Amino acid sequence: MNVVLFNYLVQNGQDISGLYGSSINKHEDYPSYYWALDKDHSIEFITLCSEELIPIIGGDVVDVLCDGLELSYTYWHYDRVNNECFKDYVEHSINKAREYVYYYNNESVLFSFTILDY
Repeated sequence: MNVVLFNYLVQNGQDISGLYGSSINKHEDYPSYYWALDKDHSIEFITLCSEELIPIIGGDVVDVLCDGLELSYTYWHYDRVNNECFKDYVEHSINKAREYVYYYNNESVLFSFTILDY
C-alpha cells in the first residue's frame, strides 16, 4: 500500500480486520478496507488519495454500537467508465467517495475504503 496512505490509516484509523475474520497479524499486510475512519478523517483520507493519484473504488460503512463495531453492509463503489483516462478515473472516484461520506446522514458510523493501489 502507498506509504503515505498506510501511515495515515495507522495513525488515525481503527483496525477493523476482526470484522472480516482476518488472520493477518501484521498491519503492513492489511488492505485499506481493514481500517475505518470517522467522517473528518475520511475526508482527509480522500484528499490524500487525490493528492497521491490513488482511485477509491469503493467503501463500506461501519456502525458504531454500544458494544463495538459492526459492518452495516451499506457501501458504495465506482466503476471505471470505458475509455476513461486514469486522471479522470481518479478524479471521478474521489468525487464519488467524498460525496458519499459528506452526505451520509448518520454520525455514529465509520468509513472504510477500497483503493486501487498499484
